[in-house]
Amino acid sequence: MRAAWVATAGLVVIGFAVVALVAREHTPASAQSRTPRQVVAPDRKSAMPDAANPSSSLDDESVPQNTSVSRDLEKELMDSEDFWGFAEKLLVEAKAGDGAAQFYLSIALSECDAFGTNYFKDGDRRLTYDEAMQHAVQRGGFKWEYVSRVFKRCKRLIEAKNPPFGTADAWMNAAIASGYPRAQAQAAVGKAWKSRYEEQKERASELREEARHLALAALRTKDPGAMFMVGSAASVLDKREGDANPHEWVWVLAACERGYDCSRESAWYQFRCAYDPQCQPYENGIVDVVRRETGSRFSDLERRAKELNARMDEGRFDELGI
Repeated sequence: MRAAWVATAGLVVIGFAVVALVAREHTPASAQSRTPRQVVAPDRKSAMPDAANPSSSLDDESVPQNTSVSRDLEKELMDSEDFWGFAEKLLVEAKAGDGAAQFYLSIALSECDAFGTNYFKDGDRRLTYDEAMQHAVQRGGFKWEYVSRVFKRCKRLIEAKNPPFGTADAWMNAAIASGYPRAQAQAAVGKAWKSRYEEQKERASELREEARHLALAALRTKDPGAMFMVGSAASVLDKREGDANPHEWVWVLAACERGYDCSRESAWYQFRCAYDPQCQPYENGIVDVVRRETGSRFSDLERRAKELNARMDEGRFDELGI
């Protein structure tokens, strides 16, 4: 389970908080090592946590769009030392229907939920800080320094009996329904993975189509963060394996080229290096990770990334390979 959890945590690359989206239900055991938690597709109305309704029939134009981000919430999330305070700041905006606020509120709650379950509890008993750090060292996976920071930033949320912020899943569904592109991209990843393990062919085909519609809706906004995540959906939808399936790294490079924060200080790089022993002090960030992981294929992947961005700039969304 440790290796599976770490592998899944790195799948949705919005940063350290992707651990929030680990599959915990409705997924065969064989899929759990790579599958993010299922999220529902949006309906055509803005949804609050108690009213996020799924829709099984979507077209690109029908998917709502909410692209306004008044500030860099990803950076605020990463810099926060107290997720309770972060959630308090976002709650009013999230309730008012701001998709970005809904998304990042979900991410904050999710990280605390996931680490609280996997690192900060022994059965029903909550561990002390010292016990949690000992557990982190024994368990492996994430470095104890990273787990220590999560423990401190999540302390109030984990200890509270009834936090007043709603649930992570409900806010993620609300963000999808609001048309926030990064939430749409995450929904696309979830549906793509579910299609892989759906036994009924007709339903599997529907899920793949829904994943494509959501991915394209997110990509039409040209949001680099959504692009970064869409690569996972494209990779899962393509049945080729290994080096023959280049999608995920290509989209990562395309997002970096378009302006996504891919530096050493970025959320994704910090999260990756919390469990990847191959990270090096001389690396400049995400592009160096891709170069390290892909070796001689890097130049070709970089070329493909530039081609993807050119197609997007020209509005050729039907040629993106989704």
